[in-house]
Amino acid sequence: DELLRDIEPRTIIDIGANIGEFSYYADKKCLGKAKIFAFDPDPITKQCFENNLVGIDTTFNLVALSNKSGEEDFYLKTDSADSSLHKPNRASIKIKTKVTTLDSFFSNLEVQQPVLLKMDAEGHEPEVLLGGIATLKHVNWISIDAGLERYGKSTSVEVARILIEQGFREVNISDTH
Repeated sequence: DELLRDIEPRTIIDIGANIGEFSYYADKKCLGKAKIFAFDPDPITKQCFENNLVGIDTTFNLVALSNKSGEEDFYLKTDSADSSLHKPNRASIKIKTKVTTLDSFFSNLEVQQPVLLKMDAEGHEPEVLLGGIATLKHVNWISIDAGLERYGKSTSVEVARILIEQGFREVNISDTH
């Protein structure tokens, strides 16, 4: 709410959508006027997301975003919502998942302005941004969880550097990254 300052986005990009909590809230906040593009490679959360957002204008994409396309190992930790392309220290289930870039996905799509991008990529935030340089030019606001999810370290400084290099003027890092 503080980020948007009473301006309603027309397009929402939800990276790391999980079971859809953010997308659901965003849809209610925008009174159903925004198109939501959600991304999450966890096949278990896909069904939950779709059940939670019945009747809402969303597109759920069962894919991981990165700075390259192909197939990668993905480590499922569905119970704690910590699934990641980066192998965790604790127990996880390894599966193969499709990987693409944000730019590849949006290359043939027109998005309505203004655009809000929310990301919780469990430590893979820099790679997602680097795979979306062209897409970022159409994004008005970005909110990223860059916490201690990449082998116990935050990606917030690298994320801030990428955003500043791409022309974002207000880049703030909270105490919790």
